[in-house]
Amino acid sequence: MDFSRIELDDEQRAFEAEVREVFENHWTPDPHALNLDHERPSKELIEQLAERGWVHPRSPRSRGGAELDAVRARILDLLQVEYRVPRFGNGLILPTVRKYGSDQLRATALPALESGRASFCLGYSEPDSGSDMAAARTRAVRDGDEWVINGAKMFTTYAEIADYVFLLARTGPVEEKHRSLTMFLVPMDTPGIEVKPISAMGHVGTNMTFYRDVRVPDSYRLGPVGEGWRVVSEPLATEHGAGEGSELAELNGSMGSAFVRTLEEMLDLAVEWARTTELEPGVLAIDDPLVRHALAGVLLDIEVEWNTPSEFGKVTASETLLRDAELLVDLMAPAGVLAEGADGAAAQGSAAWARAMAPATQIYGGTTDIWRNNVGRSSLGLPRSR
Repeated sequence: MDFSRIELDDEQRAFEAEVREVFENHWTPDPHALNLDHERPSKELIEQLAERGWVHPRSPRSRGGAELDAVRARILDLLQVEYRVPRFGNGLILPTVRKYGSDQLRATALPALESGRASFCLGYSEPDSGSDMAAARTRAVRDGDEWVINGAKMFTTYAEIADYVFLLARTGPVEEKHRSLTMFLVPMDTPGIEVKPISAMGHVGTNMTFYRDVRVPDSYRLGPVGEGWRVVSEPLATEHGAGEGSELAELNGSMGSAFVRTLEEMLDLAVEWARTTELEPGVLAIDDPLVRHALAGVLLDIEVEWNTPSEFGKVTASETLLRDAELLVDLMAPAGVLAEGADGAAAQGSAAWARAMAPATQIYGGTTDIWRNNVGRSSLGLPRSR
């Protein structure tokens, strides 16, 4: 684990200045926005980032990236935090589309996804199956060179703006469970797809999507028929990572990395509070040894999470966010517990909002307990629980 600091050279400082110029000219930052807000950058900013290969900055230029080295990628990452630029990207499914996509998909959808000019949503969860993805009942039936899809998906966040849905469908008997699933990349403008918004706590929302006789060519299938579980297992493993050592963190694809970035943003808010708040006349909170110790502890937790092996990432990042969000809000009390709109609320209520949202991270993408079992089986060789 490397806790060292580096001095930027002239070229790296020039790159930092370029990134700042792009954000200052094409983005109006909300200083109290958080990574868990499920927001997306403006189309103007997305185009600026895509033009420079900064949506997937460490990818090769031949794949829409910028081939940034680790230092420049981290500069871009930290400035996205500073300017509160919402995270987005398609790194979660890009390797899958490259590996399993048809020639047509690789020629049409892939370049737009690689650059970031196109986006996707996940068609995993269903109303009656919860965290058991393999119990999917959305059905795809072969009809000549097409598939006819009928069913419903829950929690399809970003479906209202996505260009594609990464869809898990049943193509065989339900009793075969994992062995009768097939993956598709379906254009969201296909006739028969309906998106209905679902309101959630605060200003976060998601969607339910319905598929009624949706016809897609076989060229939109990903991988062999009946092997959808194998196909989807790779992005699932990516989604539940966090550490910088994983491909997914570099591509902004992991759920765990989103939790860590939210904690980074909360720490920034807490530091700003400490620098501007007097605990007693003439004594700033930042000068109190106990406050400094608490802030330093959160910073160390963040460093540990960025170096956590990816298979443990979602579990540890969620638990760390839950614990440290509570600590930071308590540290800023009573202002820290006040919600948005309340007089005297710390960071206009963002700290209290993050604390309220933190418990939900233990459910996103499968509960923490489910992923503990997965880690036990895959990494520790433990038997399946009964």
